[in-house]
Amino acid sequence: MNKVKLYDINYDSNNSMVCFEVVSIDEEVIDVRIIVTTGIYTFDFTSSFFDFDKVTLDSVSNIGDHHFTEPDFWITTLSLMNDTVTFYINIDNGALHNNMYTESGVAVRLNVSPLEFIRLFRSISELFNE
Repeated sequence: MNKVKLYDINYDSNNSMVCFEVVSIDEEVIDVRIIVTTGIYTFDFTSSFFDFDKVTLDSVSNIGDHHFTEPDFWITTLSLMNDTVTFYINIDNGALHNNMYTESGVAVRLNVSPLEFIRLFRSISELFNE
């Protein structure tokens, strides 16, 4: 996995998508550049997944909030239907700009294919096994 993009099922009308691009891989840390795009805004930041985030990465298809060690973003999975996963990427502006966890910022909602959604997070998780 070098780069994976998830496009909203209505991308043609809303231009919403997320891209995860691996920047570096260590035994215990994977640095990932995350680009979240909506029709108006683009959020571009780098975050890290640690080996103990593997449990969270493997469970993002469960309904609820999924927090990682780095507090700059988290995933909220709202529903998992046969043909669509609805989830939010929550971006913490305090963590990104002042290195202080604030739980304030923006959330971008995406509706994507369940297979692509699970494949994205599983592919990050599997990098720890290599």
